[in-house]
Amino acid sequence: MYKANSHKELKELIKENKFPILITDEKIIRTVQWMEHKKQPKSVGIIAEPTIIIGLAVITMITVLGLYALYKDKNIEVEMTPDGKMVLRTK
Repeated sequence: MYKANSHKELKELIKENKFPILITDEKIIRTVQWMEHKKQPKSVGIIAEPTIIIGLAVITMITVLGLYALYKDKNIEVEMTPDGKMVLRTK
């Protein structure tokens, strides 16, 4: 299992198709939740807008858009662990 400690590491792991990816950082988890929300067609507000703004304010929009472009093209499944971590797998 690979571990992403930053948005850059997550982007590189996704780009290189290295799965599963363990995410423990709350900021990265919120970013992935936002990306999952955006992937859903006509999704209903799963995440409150203030949470999205707080989660994404930490990183630049360029980083988020680049990461999202990679993310939406992959067939990624998100799994939340009981201890609050997140694991990304390919389907």
